[in-house]
Amino acid sequence: MVHTTNRYTEGKGGDIEGTGSNGEELQMADDARQPMSRVVPISSSHLTPYRVVIILRLIILGFFFNDRLTHPVNDAYPLWLVSVICEVWFALSWLLDQFPKWAPVNRETYLDRLALGHDREGSLSSLHLLMFLSAQWIL
Repeated sequence: MVHTTNRYTEGKGGDIEGTGSNGEELQMADDARQPMSRVVPISSSHLTPYRVVIILRLIILGFFFNDRLTHPVNDAYPLWLVSVICEVWFALSWLLDQFPKWAPVNRETYLDRLALGHDREGSLSSLHLLMFLSAQWIL
């Protein structure tokens, strides 16, 4: 939990100098502007083995496509061509799926800051927010 101090100095009668406010609203606004999460680093000892496996799979995929493209089936050329096109499509799909896994990002969410931003009057309650996020996660 992060402890913040009040950086606004109060003037006469509890008002902040020149603002006409007691500082509580400004402090709450500052707390709501703080980041909702932070990036947690992942050690390279966890990522390196997975990256090695990705590189090995790419090498094997290259050998596979080299064999498939250099040895066409002459008796069923249209079927061979459709098969190669589908294999290339699946290979590209797999390759695009590997990009986020090459450098993943873990985030730690500050729930107290999230609650500050959504539990004010006239705003969404955290229950409505969680229901929205749960419903969107299914999609």
